[in-house]
Amino acid sequence: MSRRAKESDPPPGEDVFTAADLEDDDAASLRRARIDKVAVVVAVAAVGMWCGGLVALGACAAPFVFERTPYPFSGQAMGAAFARFDYIAVGASIVALLCEVVRTVLSLRRASARSAAARVRRYVAIALAAGALYSATQLTPEIMRLHNDGVRRGQGAEGAELEAI
Repeated sequence: MSRRAKESDPPPGEDVFTAADLEDDDAASLRRARIDKVAVVVAVAAVGMWCGGLVALGACAAPFVFERTPYPFSGQAMGAAFARFDYIAVGASIVALLCEVVRTVLSLRRASARSAAARVRRYVAIALAAGALYSATQLTPEIMRLHNDGVRRGQGAEGAELEAI
């Protein structure tokens, strides 16, 4: 029982690539959409925890610590708090970056991967992570060093440096 070969049929043993091969099936598309949504929620939670922690430490805790704790312990206490928070900030930035990588990989076939908003989102995630690393490795240790050396904000050249940092 052989059928007659048409001109449009590929030669026996050869696969033909068609436009249908590029289309997503519904299950894979739904799975990617769910993973993308989870990545968005996790990234927003990580960045929210990070920003909320900065507000809690900088705007809420620091004024009271400096007001109610005697010098030099106030600066050392806040320096230690920010040094510990740096671990949270760096961890949250890594989580946000990983979520962005997942979202980028999931959207490689779609035009949304090349949109301006997606590019800006990626660059912002990279910039935030770089800022967290810079703060943890450069700013916090320098502030701690100045406080440990007895420097007070606004007093003398080193105090001006502490104020600037």
